[in-house]
Amino acid sequence: MKRILLFTMCFTFTFATLNAQDYNQVIFTGDAGTDAWEDPENWRRGGDPSLPGVPEEGDDILIEGFSVYFNGLGSIPQQDYGNLELRFGARLFTQGDFHLYGDFIVDASSTFEVVVQDIDLFNKVTCEGNFYFNGTVNLLFSGYAPQIGDAFQVVEGNQGSCPSPTSYLNPSFDFDTILTAQCDFDGLYYEVLDINYTTSIAWDGEGNDGMWSNPANWDPNGIPEADSRVVINLPGGDFVSTNGAGITAVANVILGADSTLEINGDFLLDKYIYVKKGATLSWTDGKIYSNDPNDQSGINSYGNVNLDGPGTKELDTNMYLWTFFDDINHNQGNLNINNGTVRVFNFNSYNINGDNITIGYNSGTLHELTVSVISALKKTTGSGTSSVNLTTFINYGDVISESGTLAFNEDLTTGEYLDWIGSYGGSGSIQFPSNFVLDGVVAPGSSPGILTVVGDFVTSTSATFEIEIDGPNAGTQYDQISVTNNAGLEGEIEVTLGYLPANDASFEIIKSNEIYNCSLPSTVTATYNGTPYTFDVVCHNNSVYLNGPNAVLSNTENILEDIAIYPNPVSSVLNIKSNLISKGNWQLINQLGQVVKASTFESNELRINVKEVPTGVYLFKIEDDNLNATTTKRIVVSN
Repeated sequence: MKRILLFTMCFTFTFATLNAQDYNQVIFTGDAGTDAWEDPENWRRGGDPSLPGVPEEGDDILIEGFSVYFNGLGSIPQQDYGNLELRFGARLFTQGDFHLYGDFIVDASSTFEVVVQDIDLFNKVTCEGNFYFNGTVNLLFSGYAPQIGDAFQVVEGNQGSCPSPTSYLNPSFDFDTILTAQCDFDGLYYEVLDINYTTSIAWDGEGNDGMWSNPANWDPNGIPEADSRVVINLPGGDFVSTNGAGITAVANVILGADSTLEINGDFLLDKYIYVKKGATLSWTDGKIYSNDPNDQSGINSYGNVNLDGPGTKELDTNMYLWTFFDDINHNQGNLNINNGTVRVFNFNSYNINGDNITIGYNSGTLHELTVSVISALKKTTGSGTSSVNLTTFINYGDVISESGTLAFNEDLTTGEYLDWIGSYGGSGSIQFPSNFVLDGVVAPGSSPGILTVVGDFVTSTSATFEIEIDGPNAGTQYDQISVTNNAGLEGEIEVTLGYLPANDASFEIIKSNEIYNCSLPSTVTATYNGTPYTFDVVCHNNSVYLNGPNAVLSNTENILEDIAIYPNPVSSVLNIKSNLISKGNWQLINQLGQVVKASTFESNELRINVKEVPTGVYLFKIEDDNLNATTTKRIVVSN
């Protein structure tokens, strides 16, 4: 049974309660037989039985003696209301924020319940008027364990009346907290005075070795068992490491701020791991799974998740890994999503920080990675290739390759939600699946840069090319897409200008081995400091140009097309000859976008030894400094 010590008033006061005859007031009647805020049958305007309907913006709200649940994620949007009053034993449980133009009034018999997900992640009431709060606040800690001294401001506003600072018991499932109210000039706070881990096993670290398997590190002493609820939440944090051998089994884990849990082997999880903001889950090896594939279990992370170590990590039995307020950093080893889901939310990224990292599977039926809106999947470092090989990969956010190649070898779906649609960009290379047609946004570069597409590149009419132009040089001053194979181009072009180009300016924004379809708009207009600038869109010699109104493609675009490159196919020495080239550089690039040979030249004849180059199709790219021109030819090496 919950034990609640009701607050007493700090001082007496007088105020006019809401008038039940006021048709600007909406009263909760519970006529629908539920506690749902969003059910219109639960409300009557002015108490009139003929006027049901949920509160609207500016309404005063009265709840008398009923328990009401407000789902801030439901069909009723969070709005601005007038006054909000709870009285005669009312209880309001909220998962959304309230903004009031007027007052927030809670009598001594009523309760306001708030879900706390982290130290700064909870719902509150903000009132432009006064708060007259003489009831009880229940803080419902959802997969989160506070620390002594944590304080939560549940009401923002001017103080009208306030609870006394008497401490009281706030029960929770795994632990009880002792809270006290603190009234300040800007609102009402509740501070945690003490924590009692009633049904949990708490880490105290008294074994001084950081090992999960040491009974002395736990309170009460003893290694957690399969049905144990574990809390790792020492003030200041601690480091906890599981064994690499055997199986670590628990019901759930709450990982507190500044603490690190390192999983080094198989981890049998009945319910969840909750990673608090500021905490770190480091996964080096092993399988995270449950005994019941029909009961979804997983990791809810508001902190850091690191995939470290060369070992293979595996999600199985409908296990999930969802990150809400920090990144996943995949630094080493592969991840097999055999039966599970990985999802990235809220401005966070799944960062692939290296080469030869694969996110794939080797068994099971559910293999999903979803990047939500305003989130990203990034390859951040390494000149080689890392891959995503899943049956379900959905991109509502951004796929970005900053270095090396990010390869997709199976499913890739561009998600669309309201005004958001998946985009692809960066200054590295992206390899799309075979027969993939891109219908999202292509945003090459990193303000600006060159995005290389390894293989074919096909876009639909709903695709958008976002091109930034800050100057005349590709890669450093304007964005460019370089396609190693063939391109079929459709869609729109959007240009952002960082300067006003000359009327004869020309920008090569796409180049390809072959462009077999170029169905792009004939003109594009952009604006710089209020001045419009219209480009002609020109498809020429397997490139796409944005030309100013007076631009004429110079002869240099054709000069390098006449360079003799032979023999092709080649097995020993590749010859390059032209009377026009004189000084520059060349590269031999494989189908993964990797440079396998490169050098400079200072003559009009080159001989390149390819005897040690593996058989395959390559791009030979040559750039002449004096001509300020570049060309790319496809070469077949047949050793």
